[in-house]
Amino acid sequence: MANDIQVTKLIAMFIWLYLSFSLKSLFLGTACIIQIIMSIPISLFIYREIIGIQYFCSLHIFVVIIIMGVGADDIFVFHDQWVHTKHIKALKKRTPLRLAFTFKKSSSAMFVTSITTAASFLATCFSPIMPICSFGIFSGIVITVNYIMIMLTIPNIYMFYDRYI
Repeated sequence: MANDIQVTKLIAMFIWLYLSFSLKSLFLGTACIIQIIMSIPISLFIYREIIGIQYFCSLHIFVVIIIMGVGADDIFVFHDQWVHTKHIKALKKRTPLRLAFTFKKSSSAMFVTSITTAASFLATCFSPIMPICSFGIFSGIVITVNYIMIMLTIPNIYMFYDRYI
């Protein structure tokens, strides 16, 4: 279990560095990785307190790696669209409109990737093997919560970044 956590920390560090490098901003990389990681405790609350599943094993820790990949992918989709809107003259100096356009264009792609991944994990709830079943349910919840959080936080992070940094 301790080795699993160490590997997870190294992967999180690598993804944070890669996000910061790719987004060309330490602020964006840090804010985005925090947003991704925050989807885990929220999902754990839903998993344990709302749904009522108490089973949790070392397999569940690997959802951190999965959500970092899915979350980083969503952020790259949003960022790519944000960069493309920079070249539209009508949106260039109007950050709220640019952000709304970026959100509209990128949200459907992020929704499709997130919902298909969540559905794939949730399909494991039909497994008679408890660790696999509970891992799939937890992973599906984490991916869904992460998508909702990305939709709520990433536009605000980019607005803050564009105005103040």
